[in-house]
Amino acid sequence: MDAFLQNERSVKHHGPSEETAGFHYITLGEGPLVILVHGWNNNWYGFWPLIEQLSGCRVMSVDQLGYGTSANLASAYSVEAMADRLADLVRTLPDTYKCIGGLSLGSAVVARFAQKHGDLVQGAFLMGPPILKKKSIGSGFFRRMMRLIDRHRWMYPVGKRLISSAPYSHMTARFLNMYRYDRRLISRYGLSGRKQVRGDALFQMGKSVGNFDLAAAIEHTHIPLRIIYGKHDKLVDHARAQELARHQANLQLVYIEKAGHVVCLEKPSETADAIRSFLQDLQFPFQDV
Repeated sequence: MDAFLQNERSVKHHGPSEETAGFHYITLGEGPLVILVHGWNNNWYGFWPLIEQLSGCRVMSVDQLGYGTSANLASAYSVEAMADRLADLVRTLPDTYKCIGGLSLGSAVVARFAQKHGDLVQGAFLMGPPILKKKSIGSGFFRRMMRLIDRHRWMYPVGKRLISSAPYSHMTARFLNMYRYDRRLISRYGLSGRKQVRGDALFQMGKSVGNFDLAAAIEHTHIPLRIIYGKHDKLVDHARAQELARHQANLQLVYIEKAGHVVCLEKPSETADAIRSFLQDLQFPFQDV
């Protein structure tokens, strides 16, 4: 616990400002830069268990625009717009060695970033990328719900209140997102970000990722990619991901045992090992601690 508090006090906060393209982000540590982009209803702090494990790196965990304490997006929220604004931020960074990764919805943003702005980084990793079965009941329901709420925007506050609630967070963790439900982890790392997200960002990004062809973005990305899945992720089309990895030389697929969709929360040490292995493949000059 003392080491945890020591690390948490060492965090440096940046922005939001014009210099950070409106983003708020934190940095911690020294070494090659690893940029983390959170999922649909969280903020930078949801990555804390993973951040603690990424020794030998300078970790940068970002609040997406409309989330946490970052500024709003002037246009409609979308995977495309978020990836472009993220590129504006990355262009301001002086680091020579840079790798970017995202979780769930954040991995869709990172995939589009890598496809369109891959020259800004040496590689990208996607944790729990939502390559969804197009005809599955769950993905179809999610798309319809996002379209409905976005069409009737008076529903934003009601929907946000539901999704930000502790009961909803724990229910989705128990039945969808985790291999083995851990109430303590969700209470500590899964609630604060939900309370800070703006309703328009939440539902417009939800609608956008539901319509985003993540598999196509991965196929058309030419920088090194690594997909990291929990072996028991219930939300994704594993067969499609495996097919992509078989036919794409720049893509590697890694599975982590006893983990679900939020793989970096359930298994932060193993996820960090997979990331560090990727950095080694990229020949990043970091000290393996």
